[in-house]
Amino acid sequence: MSPRQLHRRKLLILSLIAVTAVCPLFFVRFDAPTWQLNVMLGLAKAGSLPGTVLLLWQFLLGFRGNLARVMPDHAWQISAHKILGEYGSYLILLHPVFITAYYWRRYDVNLFRWDSAPDFDGYVIIGLFALAILFYLVISSVFARQRLTFSGWFFTHLSSYLLFPAVMIHSFAIGSTVRGTGLWSVWCGVATIAAGLLVYRLIHSLGAFSRRYRVVRVVEVAAETSEITLQPDEGAYRPGIGDFVYVRRAVWERSHPYTVSSYDAERRSLAITVKALGPTSSEFQNLKPGTPLLVDGTYGVFTNEAYVTDEPVVILAGGIGITPFLRLLEYLEQHPDRESWMFYANETLQDVAYQDFLGALKHTRVIHVLEKGDNFPDETGIIDIDMLKKYLGPKLEESRYFLCGPPAMIGSLRKQLQEAGTPPDQVHYELFSE
Repeated sequence: MSPRQLHRRKLLILSLIAVTAVCPLFFVRFDAPTWQLNVMLGLAKAGSLPGTVLLLWQFLLGFRGNLARVMPDHAWQISAHKILGEYGSYLILLHPVFITAYYWRRYDVNLFRWDSAPDFDGYVIIGLFALAILFYLVISSVFARQRLTFSGWFFTHLSSYLLFPAVMIHSFAIGSTVRGTGLWSVWCGVATIAAGLLVYRLIHSLGAFSRRYRVVRVVEVAAETSEITLQPDEGAYRPGIGDFVYVRRAVWERSHPYTVSSYDAERRSLAITVKALGPTSSEFQNLKPGTPLLVDGTYGVFTNEAYVTDEPVVILAGGIGITPFLRLLEYLEQHPDRESWMFYANETLQDVAYQDFLGALKHTRVIHVLEKGDNFPDETGIIDIDMLKKYLGPKLEESRYFLCGPPAMIGSLRKQLQEAGTPPDQVHYELFSE
């Protein structure tokens, strides 16, 4: 998929989100006796109705399997999911604030005094329960994510499975607009879609849509780093350049994303390159030929812009962050008319992956940068803007950059490139973490 096609699909999805979120407001009846009450009612409904639709979109975008074929840019999808969660929560907060004020002013009913609204008591509690879950998810994802391990964050997010049912029960039971207008039918459709997505996600997590591969070869390519070649048992994926897949050994294990570092179309085999950064990746170093693995994919659009730009291509990689660029380097080797550079940072020479492959490149200029390398012929220290200026000179602002490595490295280089005048749309990046 070309960058232009991808951009159009992003605009289409954003347009659908906006339109579907606004549509329920057309069912609201502003029949209160004063304009102040109608304003309160409108703000309350602006929080509840569009907010519920945004919750559904957030759930849809939060899982890779839902839109993978329509939106292969998984990073953008997750980013949209986070933004909807954060700002959608602020929108939803309008509902309890203004619906409470509305009932107090119009009916002299305090919804937080359970004995004053006996018909509403239980359903109001369910609504508050949904609100509490929502903010718990936002706080854990947006404000406390760095303090949580992935497992801790993942298990807190299991509470999201209770959120949408609570919201729908609350709105069907006491939502005046839902109960008293044609929105009832629409809301039934929304509930059905949500239930279908939930069932699909559960089935997907059990490996129903994964494909079974087997390990055929494990080769060490650097210190504690191995390339693992996989052969499909049946149907095979055809990964594009820059794609990644999720891999796990069994349905009860968590999947981990790995870039497809090589692909053999004739044999239908693909390879992932794994560095021992955690328990699972360390265990992967010792996989034996014949070991079955579940593979889910393919995802990603990273490096797509490298094939359509006329600008010099500059690759900035750190450690295992070289993997998304291996197939791109093969492509550039076949197109010597394209100017290309690669700056590859590692701690020591033993950490440099694919040394023979990189040494054999005749077109792309490869500059190795070692943090610890006395008398090293290339560069020592870290990749920074001064180093890029040294090699690129006046082409610094005219180049197209592709970054992959530790978050601290990527964050620093993005900031330095921006300060040096490189337009943000010329800097593309992908992060990896432990």
